Amino acid sequence: MPKNAKKKNKSLSKYADDKIPKCEHCGNKSPCEYCSPEKVSVKVKDGTATASLPVGAKDHSEIWIMLKDRGFNPDQWEIVSLTVNQWEAPLKGQRGVQTLEQTKASLRQKPKFLGEFVKTIKDLNQTDGFSPQPRLKKSKDSTEFLVVLGDSQLPFANEILTELSHAFLQDTKPDGLIYIGDLIDFDNLSRFTPKPDFESTAQQGIEIGYKTLRDLKDSAGLKNGDKLIFLEGNHEFRLQKALLDRLPQLFGIKKADVGSEERSVLHLSNLMRFDEIGWHWASERADSYPHAEYSITDDLVATHGYVVRQKAGMSALASLDKMESSIIMGHTHRLAITHHTRWRKSEPKLYSAIETGTLADLSGLGYSKNPDWQGGFVTLEINNKTGSFHPELVIYDQNRITWRNYFWEKRAKGVKTNYESDSKS
Repeated sequence: MPKNAKKKNKSLSKYADDKIPKCEHCGNKSPCEYCSPEKVSVKVKDGTATASLPVGAKDHSEIWIMLKDRGFNPDQWEIVSLTVNQWEAPLKGQRGVQTLEQTKASLRQKPKFLGEFVKTIKDLNQTDGFSPQPRLKKSKDSTEFLVVLGDSQLPFANEILTELSHAFLQDTKPDGLIYIGDLIDFDNLSRFTPKPDFESTAQQGIEIGYKTLRDLKDSAGLKNGDKLIFLEGNHEFRLQKALLDRLPQLFGIKKADVGSEERSVLHLSNLMRFDEIGWHWASERADSYPHAEYSITDDLVATHGYVVRQKAGMSALASLDKMESSIIMGHTHRLAITHHTRWRKSEPKLYSAIETGTLADLSGLGYSKNPDWQGGFVTLEINNKTGSFHPELVIYDQNRITWRNYFWEKRAKGVKTNYESDSKS
């Protein structure tokens, strides 16, 4: 072979090599085996997405740019989590290694944009068997929307959370309220010596308890005759126990010329004027804490609770062992929804165990240091035709409550929310 031919081939080889793109980080030919463990990409499926940023990129706004470039509206998505991967790669043209990183974001479609998402997917011919189901409309005749809340421990309530709960009720307009007990702390009736910062009189508790129940009803837009259910907690029971221990002669004393079913004039429902403000004391005359219960459906019972276990949800789950239905309870100041399956005749039945959190001061009320408590409450969608129910948590954190895709936040000038009044379903 002629010498000049050999040189020509070498020259062509070098030319081709020069045209191959190089990794800007290590100088190797692309795709770099060190610097690109995962290709830059956006993957979308069924309302979720993953976005891998370019290696070295730290500006998360690039996520929204990549979505927009691929035909998706960034305003319709929210970041759920960010994962940063780090690894070592050779330095370009010299010995040693460098640390590189790549950020991977997990996103989800905002619920109110689901219809637009479906249309976008179809337009891009990426259905791949994806067939969204039509959303069922709420039947006003068969569905109830209830709010279950409790454990305010008055007068030691969390003031911000209390204000937010009233704003929530004003906006969502529930069909009924269930107060699950421990409205009043009654610390001066306790067998424990209260701390100076958490000390109040029984009269103070009764006064503010009455106003709280009245205002909860008004905020929810409810009237006398609507579903307003009150369950006795262990702190309300302190009043009855104090009478039995100290003045048993006055326990059960009634007004003159009343029936046997009439409650004592010293019963808390009378002291707080339940008849006037429309609330119903759930338990029967002789049925007091811890046995007071209210059947929301045939398969769901509300009670204040008395079983206590560590960690949110475990107390309600343990309480299921004593019941033949699902349970929603307070008492623990924890917020959770968990489930248990029982088998009957080779058929599974799902039971729900729900804890409703607390509206009290989260500092521990003088008897618990740095407690594992969660502020908030629970909503229930009840189908009165089928008896089915759907619980959801209203979670309090950092002067804000969140529910579904909405928030209510305490600001200097009041409460700000993104709730849409016609969105309740």
